[in-house]
Amino acid sequence: MSMKFLLSLVFCSGLYSTCMPPIPMPEIYDSYYDCIHSGYVESIEKMEKIGPEEVNKSKTFIKFYCQPVKKGDPI
Repeated sequence: MSMKFLLSLVFCSGLYSTCMPPIPMPEIYDSYYDCIHSGYVESIEKMEKIGPEEVNKSKTFIKFYCQPVKKGDPI
């Protein structure tokens, strides 16, 4: 049985030195590589959506991680 992975994004503010709780993305990935790759893509898309004004104002940055999931695990 191959392992699947769940991507979670964490939005942070460098200005306030805080991070929001992790946000799990809806897709489950077949490999760690696919999950991590999507983490970079999703982070860029989210930063572009937030926009330069807000990113500069709050010093926004996004962390992400991929965790293994097994069939039947709650997501």
